[in-house]
Amino acid sequence: MNLKTLRVCALPCLAGMPGLLTALALVLLLAGGCDSTEPEPPPWIHTPGPVAPVAFAHPAWHPGGRYIAAEHGDSLDANGDGHLDTLFGGIWLIDVQTGQKKPLVAGDLPAWAPDGKRLALVRAAQIYVVDVLDVEAARIDTSSLRPLTSEGRNFFPAWSPDGAWIAYDSDAQDPSAPYEVWIMRSDGSEKTNVSGYSSRMPHWSEDGQRLVHKAYLGMGASEIAVIDTAGGEIERLTFDTNMDDHPSFSPNGEQIAFCSQPQQGLPAIWVMNRDGTRPRKVSPDTAYHFDWSPDGKHLVFLYHPGYKPNTLEIYPGSGELWVMNTDGSDLRRLTYTTIR
Repeated sequence: MNLKTLRVCALPCLAGMPGLLTALALVLLLAGGCDSTEPEPPPWIHTPGPVAPVAFAHPAWHPGGRYIAAEHGDSLDANGDGHLDTLFGGIWLIDVQTGQKKPLVAGDLPAWAPDGKRLALVRAAQIYVVDVLDVEAARIDTSSLRPLTSEGRNFFPAWSPDGAWIAYDSDAQDPSAPYEVWIMRSDGSEKTNVSGYSSRMPHWSEDGQRLVHKAYLGMGASEIAVIDTAGGEIERLTFDTNMDDHPSFSPNGEQIAFCSQPQQGLPAIWVMNRDGTRPRKVSPDTAYHFDWSPDGKHLVFLYHPGYKPNTLEIYPGSGELWVMNTDGSDLRRLTYTTIR
């Protein structure tokens, strides 16, 4: 009996909830074998075998530059019942130079502390921090895992440049209301709501004074906006009907990258000046969920070059990891999700 994999496609970057990779498995159909004669695996070629690596989501570049953390998972039909069981669904480390991957810790939405020695993550809608003992060996101090939040639902942790604070979005103040942007000290103390309006996905400026974020400002679609960490007047940076989200300051603070999807189109990564001027598309369509390299010269992102409308859509916000220069040149694939 041969197994053939049905093509799996991802919804675009507008998915606001983090990926639950432990719940994702590739769909298998009883069919003839599928073989590739390509010298290199193309985007959607799967070869027969019992192990199904799950696609990636939410990459986070380690400050040292060599490794990227991302949500990922491996599945296996362990008991022969025809159903895939997750071996490890959580955060993995990917070597930028070799593409080799190693499991790190269970969780979603990884975020590195500036010193690279701590990792913030999300489990069951709560934010945790864990100490990383050896990045190269993917070794953590499991006894150090500690929750920073306990009320409401909390996602998208982001460290301040000095490592003293973590920004995140939360509905802790009113679970029936939209998410809002909060900050807290890196030990979980001094939680403060800094937005007071529907907002998500915060990211710090290089000086730690401002937060760029996704905001709903009564125009229907989400926009990119900036607010002082102490609160104050909001500065709106995008003015269109696209769904704009996942904004992030460049390491030097001069640019902001974000994901944008037209109402009738596909998502892509854009870069603009920090004041919102000169927006330009830098990625192909179906690129999303990205992070800057520590030197600000590259972007790692999720990409589905084989995506077509009306293709089977199973999991919002997952794909393969690719790397490119920040101007969109030198596109290079880093990972291959195949059945092997």
